[in-house]
Amino acid sequence: MAEDLWGKDPYSNMWILNTTEKIKNLTWWWWWWIFFIDNPSDPKHPRQFMILWSTKNCNRIKVMDHLWTPKKSIKVMMADGGKALSANEQNANTLGENRMEFNGMTAAWWFDGKKMIDPYILEESDFYTKWLGDEGILVPESKEGNIYTFEGNPKKYKVHIKFKKGEFLFEMEPWNEFMSKHVYNVRHYTKKMGYNILKIRGMKLSGFIEENGKKEDISGSAYFQRLMVNAPAVPWYWGLFHIEDGSYIDYMFPFIGPQMFRNTEKPRSLLDWGDIKLSKSVEYYVAETGKLYNLKFGSVKKEFSKENLPIFIVEGHDKENKVNLKMRLEAYSRAYWRFEQKNSIKSRIFFYNEYPVVMTDFSFVDKESRLKKSLEDLGKVMGNCEHSWGRLF
Repeated sequence: MAEDLWGKDPYSNMWILNTTEKIKNLTWWWWWWIFFIDNPSDPKHPRQFMILWSTKNCNRIKVMDHLWTPKKSIKVMMADGGKALSANEQNANTLGENRMEFNGMTAAWWFDGKKMIDPYILEESDFYTKWLGDEGILVPESKEGNIYTFEGNPKKYKVHIKFKKGEFLFEMEPWNEFMSKHVYNVRHYTKKMGYNILKIRGMKLSGFIEENGKKEDISGSAYFQRLMVNAPAVPWYWGLFHIEDGSYIDYMFPFIGPQMFRNTEKPRSLLDWGDIKLSKSVEYYVAETGKLYNLKFGSVKKEFSKENLPIFIVEGHDKENKVNLKMRLEAYSRAYWRFEQKNSIKSRIFFYNEYPVVMTDFSFVDKESRLKKSLEDLGKVMGNCEHSWGRLF
């Protein structure tokens, strides 16, 4: 039953957004996939493709050079006539089709193995989702006739992109129980502010890419999140890594400090200091043992390569310092998004940077179980790091 996947919160369903707790100028919703694609011509530097579909509860926001203003409010039409359905009701086969409509944007970047193209897609449109239970589809109604659809169910999802630059078909199927479980979490900072997230840590990827008249079958892995942020956007460091045996690593370090006042996309800044971490999390799932380590202490340090790309040194450990993880992550490309939101007189600017990275060093020790891991033990690793700065509210 889909209820086991989604849980009892009706907003844990993939295809519906929570519009009952929205806050003016703060609430932001998006569906987000990142695809790690094997690169036969340069295996150490996998290709990567990111796509998101998004909308925001504000009067206006500038994304790169595109000024977006909402053309319609989010409208949810449930099969029973409008009430919020429970998980059981959503999955009852006797129900008709549910539908949601909104206005927003589709955005994507594409590292093709040699160069980063960002933005690769940046298009405003009306959207709709349709679903019955856990089966559904998200469709941007492109005025140009372009296709940027996301559809499926937990057994198989598809993202299909077709426009003048090429055609991409990404097909995602379960990897292992831990990686492909649909995890839904809700967190409140205050009575109103907080976030909810539905994530899939990893799925196996197949499909094809067709560009410049050449069609190629692809393989790799994919990560997904659908997020509702109901709070001011503050800077963060985040990263995720897929390991070939089905193991997984991620980290998250949101913070406040001088970087909130950075107002350019330049990678280096005199304001890059004094971070005050709001929380610390390093997560490591070891497929070999089936154990998940949640490390709540750690740090992120940063250096720069001769190409002026960041090198992240991430460390995590438990309270007793019995479990330690450390990794060195060297970026080989960069994509960034610039957001500007004007409230009253003053504009707020936020820069969201995404970096395909190579893991060049890794060590892990669990003193109690005597488990040790080095970079050589991991095998193939594909991952991406994020560093954002500025503020948006």
